Amino acid sequence: MINEIKDGIEVLKFNKPVMAAVANRPAAKKWGFIILAVPPVLNLILSSMLFPSGFGSLFTRVLFWPMVIPSIALTGAIFVMSYAAERIFASKHGHWPFFKVLAYASVFLWLSAVPFLLALTGLIDPSGLFDLIWLVGVVWMFVVGYHLFLEWGKLSNQNAVIILAIGVVAYLILQLVLGRVLVGNYYRMFY
Repeated sequence: MINEIKDGIEVLKFNKPVMAAVANRPAAKKWGFIILAVPPVLNLILSSMLFPSGFGSLFTRVLFWPMVIPSIALTGAIFVMSYAAERIFASKHGHWPFFKVLAYASVFLWLSAVPFLLALTGLIDPSGLFDLIWLVGVVWMFVVGYHLFLEWGKLSNQNAVIILAIGVVAYLILQLVLGRVLVGNYYRMFY
């Protein structure tokens, strides 16, 4: 797991040989899903400790879904972008290589646990810092995606921007729809 985290950090630094290695590694698909799953699981556990009922609040819709929906929406947006690169813009690489690299780039989102750790000490309210870290992480993933689609996917500048726009729209729509369906009208993407 340590090597996968190191590869994720190298992907965030635009290390082209590591990006290519991750894209071509069969086990990277499994690790990509694991890397994407860590932030919501860790944040759920830590945030449930902030409630008086403790782990009893873990599966309430006001805690569970707001922690999980952003990760589901991000995973969906990655799928949409990699699918668009393959199908719409006929990238020479398949769907999964793009997914693997972008999933590894989500290792930055592990830092979203820091606000909950600080909140456990009573130092801060976690929501603002959590939102900031999540926003920076998602934006940086899209920057990694842009470079990935240009360099490795051999797409034009314009096509890479179109794919990113499709990904941003998919992310926002998935969050909105999932939030309204699973949480209700009071779900907000950012708190």
